[in-house]
Amino acid sequence: EMNSPRDKVFAWLVGPLMIMKEQIKNLELTEDEELCLRKLVMVCKNETTEDWDSTGFPSSDTVRKAQLQAIIRRLQGMV
Repeated sequence: EMNSPRDKVFAWLVGPLMIMKEQIKNLELTEDEELCLRKLVMVCKNETTEDWDSTGFPSSDTVRKAQLQAIIRRLQGMV
């Protein structure tokens, strides 16, 4: 059990990242998807689904794109 304020702040910051790590892990990304996502997190505004149209994202599956966009939005919101 965490009692000190520092432990609580650490859990508050790291908890969401660990959840997102598991979500990304469960998506079982291909190497091409992973490389593209790295670029998108740094460059793309990711405000609308059309933002990805010119990125050359390797998957044509719209559900997969939506899942990954949601994760990227959360990552961008944290940083």
